[in-house]
Amino acid sequence: MDLTHNIEGVHWKHFHGEGEGTGLHTSHPMPWFCNQWYAIVIRRWYIPGESVTRAAMFMYSYKDSKWTLYISFAVPGEDIPLTGRECCAFLDRFDGDEPEYHGIYGQHFRMHKDGSWEKPKFYIASATGDPGSWKAELYQGVNIKLTAGGSFGNSEEEILLHPNQFDDKPKPAALTPRVVSVDAHYDREHNLINVDWQIAEDRPPQLIRRNSSKAK
Repeated sequence: MDLTHNIEGVHWKHFHGEGEGTGLHTSHPMPWFCNQWYAIVIRRWYIPGESVTRAAMFMYSYKDSKWTLYISFAVPGEDIPLTGRECCAFLDRFDGDEPEYHGIYGQHFRMHKDGSWEKPKFYIASATGDPGSWKAELYQGVNIKLTAGGSFGNSEEEILLHPNQFDDKPKPAALTPRVVSVDAHYDREHNLINVDWQIAEDRPPQLIRRNSSKAK
């Protein structure tokens, strides 16, 4: 697995020893603000003729109305689908000592290759250590709130939750992409014309792309 793009500030490394094969770990000090929603999108695609499958991670800030491409990567193998029956997220604290830190998690969806959407039937919250130091509960009936760093009287190692995930698929992005810059230059050494373009950051997630064609 190879990292093909990363935003400035991303830390990454390869790892192995967790089952078969190797993996790629990335992290980034996210510019998050309290009481603001952020959406994460993982997209995979395959370019016919290539020996790899490509994927990327985008995040949308509702505060800034902005999409950001954080990483893209290539996995050896042709047209590999996203598999598995689970989607995982976790709550952790890397700085500060405030008690009862928490996160609120919204709805999750997965799109199949045929364009149909699937959503979880239930959610399971769990944690290591003393069960009394964390809790999980429904938030406004439709989301999940995880809280840790205190004493909550919880005795369960796992908590099963059934939020009212009322939508059958994500709300569609009503905006169409808008190109804000285009640049073309000639690579004399390789006899190629490279064309770069970028779309507006408030539009649906797209890659900053480069196309190359052989000059004649």
